[in-house]
Amino acid sequence: MLDFVKEKEYINKLNVVSNKCKIFSIVRGILGMNFIAWMLYFISDVKSLTIILSIVSFIALILFILLTNKYYKEELLLKNILKAYQVHYRRRNYDFNALIDDGYEFIDKDNYMLQDLDIFGKKSLFQFINQAKTKLGRNKLAKQLKNPDKISNEFTSSIIELGNNENSILIESSINLLDNNERKIDNTIFNNLLSMKIIFNRYKIIINLLSVLSSYLLLILGLLNIVDLSFFIVFLILNFITSILIKNDAFNIEASMYHNLCDKYINIIDTINKVDFKEKYLVDLISSISNSKDDLAKFKSLFSRLSSRKNILFRIILNMILPYDYLISVSFNNTLKKMNSIDNLFEDIALLEVLLSFSNIIKDTNHYTVGTISDTIIVKELIHPLINNCIPNDYNQVGGVILTGCNMSGKTTFMRTIGINQVLFNACGLACAKEYFTPNLQVFTSLRASDELSEGISTFYAEILRMKLINEKIKNNKCLILVDEIFKGTNANDRINASLMVIDKLNKYNQLFIISTHDFELCDAKNITNYHFNESYNYDKITFDYKIKEGKCDTKNAIYLLRMANIIE
Repeated sequence: MLDFVKEKEYINKLNVVSNKCKIFSIVRGILGMNFIAWMLYFISDVKSLTIILSIVSFIALILFILLTNKYYKEELLLKNILKAYQVHYRRRNYDFNALIDDGYEFIDKDNYMLQDLDIFGKKSLFQFINQAKTKLGRNKLAKQLKNPDKISNEFTSSIIELGNNENSILIESSINLLDNNERKIDNTIFNNLLSMKIIFNRYKIIINLLSVLSSYLLLILGLLNIVDLSFFIVFLILNFITSILIKNDAFNIEASMYHNLCDKYINIIDTINKVDFKEKYLVDLISSISNSKDDLAKFKSLFSRLSSRKNILFRIILNMILPYDYLISVSFNNTLKKMNSIDNLFEDIALLEVLLSFSNIIKDTNHYTVGTISDTIIVKELIHPLINNCIPNDYNQVGGVILTGCNMSGKTTFMRTIGINQVLFNACGLACAKEYFTPNLQVFTSLRASDELSEGISTFYAEILRMKLINEKIKNNKCLILVDEIFKGTNANDRINASLMVIDKLNKYNQLFIISTHDFELCDAKNITNYHFNESYNYDKITFDYKIKEGKCDTKNAIYLLRMANIIE
């Protein structure tokens, strides 16, 4: 678990900056009221001095706002950094209510493992580790958990470096500044822009330019008292009307939102560049992200000009005195000629979000290790990452395992622990254990098979569907197969015979599997190892140590539990 040594420093900085901002807000208010006072005085009693003072007051207000804006921005950034710290504290306390994004939409009903092992949804692995805020980042993280790309040692080493570097929280906080709409944006809009070119109607442009030139001519003639100035006013209105003739798709873009998006991505890049990394994989990724900054700044400038039109008053005034829409259109075309694709930026930021997400295992848990590829499963002090104060277990597995034990003794939880750690290892190379050796294994499960009345599916048929999928996969893949209370939906005789045939089939393909059962007949199957959980009794109370042990279980607690509940004598 990472020690947060810089948090107090940020708290002290925030206190200083917040006090400054309070003072600046008071001064802004005074300057604003001063400007309004002089304007009212000017309106009621026209004097040259009052208009000068009004202009000076307005300029002073604008300049003060521009000079102090950086402090308000710094205050916002510091508040966001401290929010990021608070999320880490809540994660350490397993407070899932503070970890809002549970990735529910990534649940695939045909992939039983995702539901059985709580990979997505409430109190899931995705919810626990997720640091991704962008659309691409969330999709990339979900894919890495569902169907992971092959990872390198450098990928895992980068996760470790991020997890041990407190400054990575600065990067998290800068990405967190993206609002809900901005998080849904990907590179599509920018690709569409690059292929966009404004085609001008020559005659409409000429009409607009002639109108603007005529208005300037009439202004000069009016000042020389050759014509009435009212003609100049008429042409100002005409300038705006002719500007409406200039239409293009670029004017319909939500430019203000994209301008803010570019600004926040530039802030992310600036923040990333403040953090020093050593791992080459991470350094190259940061360098690739930074290379997009210049083009991102061009996009920001482009969207700034487009967004200026969204203010109706601003648009009317500027198109009255200038061929403003025409100038924006020309600037738009010229800017796009100098642009490069920034596809890599969005993909690279998404990859960084994935690395940051997995690094939360290191930042916020005490129990993790880098896994090692092996021919067999050997784990020391293995725990479930989503269970607070989970009892650790040591465990070895070569082939098939039959797991027995009383109700509530920990069989199902142990299988989920094995499964979710294998998923985590496949995705990032880490596991929640002191030592973790395992082959490359796809995970398939049948842990929560139950009847689905709305679809007319019985418990037994639900189990058959899961076993059918497993049967298809074992022929071409090295798998870890986890089955809880195999074929519990049918009678004992059929259950035992069917289970023995399944065990033979899994052994035929040299698969690693754990099957829990209350049928001790399965403990005598060929080529399997027996493990069990047990319980103890003290003063009419049943207790469990949740420690896995070699051999088969030699106790039963169903009758005892019924007596404790006063159901039977």
